[in-house]
Amino acid sequence: GIENYSRHLSRREAGSRLHVAVQALSPAERWALGLAYWREQSHAEIATATGWPLGTVKSHLLRAQHKLREALSR
Repeated sequence: GIENYSRHLSRREAGSRLHVAVQALSPAERWALGLAYWREQSHAEIATATGWPLGTVKSHLLRAQHKLREALSR
C-alpha cells in the first residue's frame, strides 16, 4: 500500500543522498572509506594497501566520516 511506497521512497532518497555525499569526498577519502567499510579492511591493512602512513589513513577516514555525517544531517 501507500505505507510501503512511502518507505521505498524514503530509502531511495536516503540512498541518493548518500551517493551524492560520497561522490563529494576527495578520491583519497572515498578510497579509504571503501576499503574500510565495503572491503572491511583494518586501518593497518589500508595503510599497507595504499602505502599511506597509518596516521594518514586515520585522517582520511575521520574526515570522510565527518563530511558524510554533516551532509546527511541536512
